[in-house]
Amino acid sequence: MKQVTNEKDGKNVDTSQTRLSPVINALFIGFLVGIVTYSIFNNALSLLTLIPLYFIYSLVKSSKNNRDQS
Repeated sequence: MKQVTNEKDGKNVDTSQTRLSPVINALFIGFLVGIVTYSIFNNALSLLTLIPLYFIYSLVKSSKNNRDQS
């Protein structure tokens, strides 16, 4: 694994970890959107549809916070 020193705070950062995190978040968000669309097409708009929407919101919000910090 390649270690790179961060210019802002001088800490070592694992580059493979920083590149993989957005990909995993995108896959997970896509999976949750698929659950929501399946639920909508089956006319089952309920609490089980709202839970993935909350997780999508929290993932998008945390990814924006992580991007702003770096």
